[in-house]
Amino acid sequence: MHGTAVLLLDVVVIALVFYGLALLTGLVHEVREAREALASLAVARERRRIARDVHDLLGHGLSAIALKGELAARDPDARRAAGHLADAARLARRALAVLRAIPGQAVTLTLDAELASVRNVLSSAGVAVRVQGKAGGFDPAMEDLFATVLREAAANVLRHGAAGCSCTIEVARGMLRVTNRATPASAAATDPTSTPASAPISAPATTPPASPGPAPVPEDVAAGPSEALGGNGIRNLRDRAALLGARVESGPTADGRGYTLTLHAQVSPVPTGG
Repeated sequence: MHGTAVLLLDVVVIALVFYGLALLTGLVHEVREAREALASLAVARERRRIARDVHDLLGHGLSAIALKGELAARDPDARRAAGHLADAARLARRALAVLRAIPGQAVTLTLDAELASVRNVLSSAGVAVRVQGKAGGFDPAMEDLFATVLREAAANVLRHGAAGCSCTIEVARGMLRVTNRATPASAAATDPTSTPASAPISAPATTPPASPGPAPVPEDVAAGPSEALGGNGIRNLRDRAALLGARVESGPTADGRGYTLTLHAQVSPVPTGG
């Protein structure tokens, strides 16, 4: 009787051991699958980050390079053309440095540098730029967000604006607003259905302007507003802003003659050592 009980106990113990081994094997497989899923998720997130950075950080630079090249090709003044080419080379070196830094997440922008760059590029495109206000004392992450929003707004002006339009950049603590507004002349130029009252409908004039001003914006850089202005760029900006508790708003102006991109953020003062 005692031997039978011992045998039954051994059987139960062996069964429990095999059951535990089976459970352990299942857990090992589940852990392995979870690791693979987490690795895949990390790769997907990194791909999205790189795609977002390439769009946000290189879009404006590539548009500006194309614009400067077109201006150099069309400008009859050799000295101005050389200046445009020098600007294009500088922008290309900057874009290359940004491209190299993207994989290491070391790309940081400053608002003052972006303001200077945006003013230069848009002015070269024949856009009247006005900057109102001045803000400083950001922490690096918030300043990078402000500069990125400004860069994307300038890229939109280049893509969808027209020579002769105006761009107003308002900067304040916790707010950045960029308004691209068409003047009556530029609005008529971009409206294929509009014809000046005094101009005949027949052949267009071929006489060049009396004084060489800024070269016209190339069609592939300053296309009409046929594309949706709330594309990947705006979505990327909203994602970036949400990470810092900020928000991005975009839409047409009240009179329908312009487009506004606004960043609202809670900016805390940067502590200073004392």
